[in-house]
Amino acid sequence: MAPEPWTVAREESGLDNMTEGAYSQSMATPTSGDFEELLGQIEREAKEDGPAGIADLRALQFKYQMINELILRRRELHWTQQQLAEHSGIAQTAISKIERGRKSPTIDTYARLLTALELNPTWARRSAERASQPA
Repeated sequence: MAPEPWTVAREESGLDNMTEGAYSQSMATPTSGDFEELLGQIEREAKEDGPAGIADLRALQFKYQMINELILRRRELHWTQQQLAEHSGIAQTAISKIERGRKSPTIDTYARLLTALELNPTWARRSAERASQPA
């Protein structure tokens, strides 16, 4: 019986040896130190870009912090994205894109999501606290 065509091509190409040498070294599992190094590099590059670079970085950090809060709260409620969609009136596909950072929602969309999740932004709590204090 003749060998299957793909096994011959694989043997001729040397793909069987790819687990050795530089290939396996380049596929090493990243460590948390690698991630911290990456964050440090991003911070340094933002500083090199000056105030505009730092402002862009802080905006991205804020965006992903907000996304993280939405995801954490949805999970606390044991809701699927579909359940959040039903409670908020926002399409499940849009929620998926927001949670993956692929879509930047409007303030109205954030308000609907926050309301459905019964979340109050920190700045809203501070405003309420100031309003309740005697002048």
